[in-house]
Amino acid sequence: YLNSTDYEGGFEVSDIEAMLENMEKDFQSWTQGFAPAALGTEDPNLCKEFQDRLLSMTPEIAITLARSLYLGDHRDALHKVSVPATIVHTQNDIVVPVSVARYIHENLGGESSVVAIPAAGHMPQLTAPKLLIDALAKLLGTCDLDP
Repeated sequence: YLNSTDYEGGFEVSDIEAMLENMEKDFQSWTQGFAPAALGTEDPNLCKEFQDRLLSMTPEIAITLARSLYLGDHRDALHKVSVPATIVHTQNDIVVPVSVARYIHENLGGESSVVAIPAAGHMPQLTAPKLLIDALAKLLGTCDLDP
């Protein structure tokens, strides 16, 4: 997630530190802003559902998880992934920009492809399930399933 000289991950360290600080100050209010941003929609039902899922965690657990996810960096291991991979992403994701999908594709050690779902948000399984299912069905239809 962290930007560097050769990588656009979407966030500066100061962005993540500010997010973690906001989570610590008022976790419930933070979830109210994060849910629509991460989902890429203002749909009140979806936002409430996702916010409730976030609130089912204690703030301490959520902050620890967020710190681990946003500050973790495993880019140096991508070249070790030699199995075929398909990177599926939405076209507009505030959490993970399109540049991340391209970076992963270019740096995996094996064959890979990128599929962009014409949707917004970080969780197409919630916001665009039909588009995600269609993309996965198309991908699985091209797989050789014989061992």
